[in-house]
Amino acid sequence: MPAEKAGLAGNSYARANQSLKFAESLDGAQTLSKSEARRAYTAAPSAPAAAGRTPLPAQTLAAVEQQLNAVEQQTRVVRGKSFFQNGAQWIDADAQKQKGAKPQRVQFASDEYFRLLAENTDAAQWLALGPNVQFSLGDKLYEVHE
Repeated sequence: MPAEKAGLAGNSYARANQSLKFAESLDGAQTLSKSEARRAYTAAPSAPAAAGRTPLPAQTLAAVEQQLNAVEQQTRVVRGKSFFQNGAQWIDADAQKQKGAKPQRVQFASDEYFRLLAENTDAAQWLALGPNVQFSLGDKLYEVHE
């Protein structure tokens, strides 16, 4: 986000970041953050006379909208867990909190994969995210890979 530090634009950018930082629900936080980012953009000075700033190009709003949509596409809430896409891998936000924990690696579509699925039906929807998923289940950290 741009570096507006004061006024309506600065406040909106701060609220957009804060809504994500302190979120208890990803869906609501994303909606609020996106709304605040749009508000900040429209509040940003667009006339050269405004504090000696250069005008914002018309394409910038479209670019901001495209970035916000991209971030939204890279997040999922599945069965009570928030997942973020990092490259080809979906990572459970809870898994990121287990710093230093060594994940139990499971080959996608292997016998071990189907055993994990059969023994932990709660994980079915998480595993449905794709062949590269990292999630915590109980006190274990799993990493499904191709």
